[in-house]
Amino acid sequence: MNTTKQLAIFLGLTWLISWPLWILSGVLGRGSAATYDFQWWIAQLGVFAPSLSAVILSGFSSKVRRNNSLRLLLLFFCILAVGIQIASSASHSVEEFPLLTSGLVLTMALVSLIYFSPSNHFLLNPATGEPQRKGNTKWVLLATFGLPVAFFLCWLPAGNSGSGWSISSLDAGWPGFLELFILNFCRNLNYGGSMGEELGWRGYCLPLLLRNSTPLQASVILGFIQALWHLPIDLTSSNMPLFAVFSRLVWAIPVTFIFTWIYLRSPANLLTALLLHTSVNVLPDIGFSNYDGTMPVFVLIVIVLAIFVGRTPIMQAGNTTLAHSKVR
Repeated sequence: MNTTKQLAIFLGLTWLISWPLWILSGVLGRGSAATYDFQWWIAQLGVFAPSLSAVILSGFSSKVRRNNSLRLLLLFFCILAVGIQIASSASHSVEEFPLLTSGLVLTMALVSLIYFSPSNHFLLNPATGEPQRKGNTKWVLLATFGLPVAFFLCWLPAGNSGSGWSISSLDAGWPGFLELFILNFCRNLNYGGSMGEELGWRGYCLPLLLRNSTPLQASVILGFIQALWHLPIDLTSSNMPLFAVFSRLVWAIPVTFIFTWIYLRSPANLLTALLLHTSVNVLPDIGFSNYDGTMPVFVLIVIVLAIFVGRTPIMQAGNTTLAHSKVR
């Protein structure tokens, strides 16, 4: 099957799964207030559409990848089963999670991190069927802390809300902050988009795009695809839907440059993609003062970083290892 047809089927299946589930769940009309109930759980099924599509399509390619897909589907089943436990509590925040629910979220996140470790040779790239290669620890650290540190440096000049700088999750002291941060990080890893998206975007779509494009070109296309996928959310979550769509594009394309650059340097390690995605999604949960006022500065810094990494040789090369991996 040619690359264009593979991409078309992947995107069609992703849209077909996610958009109807988001609409039917009713969460699109609830605004930004989070309630971890069964409506949220149904919407989570839609969030998993990119990864589910990648795993399903990969499984039809060969026996080797079929077994890989079955193992990943089992992992997804366990994650979504724990999601039912979360939904049964109908909590408004992770602080309200019952002890059992918090324990299951932490355990499931640990299982996911171990499974996506490069040491797990049973995990294969959905697009190529190749095992992950050993990566350098510095790329894992950069994926986990790079963008949060950049956000913090933006927050220092922009985070003053009129009454000074504050971080609400620090109200309970450092032990309480660490407990809350770890729980939010684990929740975001499996239920904030990271696990549901990255096997699709970086694990399947990017390798296909790299067959005929440089990483720079592939990042522009993938950023646009990701922004378009969020369309129902952006059109219903803002009083200025067109501005929300435009803002998504302004954010998605440059940040995808950074994702691609770190992912290829890792090299092609799905764990770094998961950690990078989670490190960005957890930022609103920390409770930074004037978060909305800091975001425009952060986006500007991300654009500058994107221009920098976009000029590196690995982003402009037309013969990346990932693009020419032997397909199994």
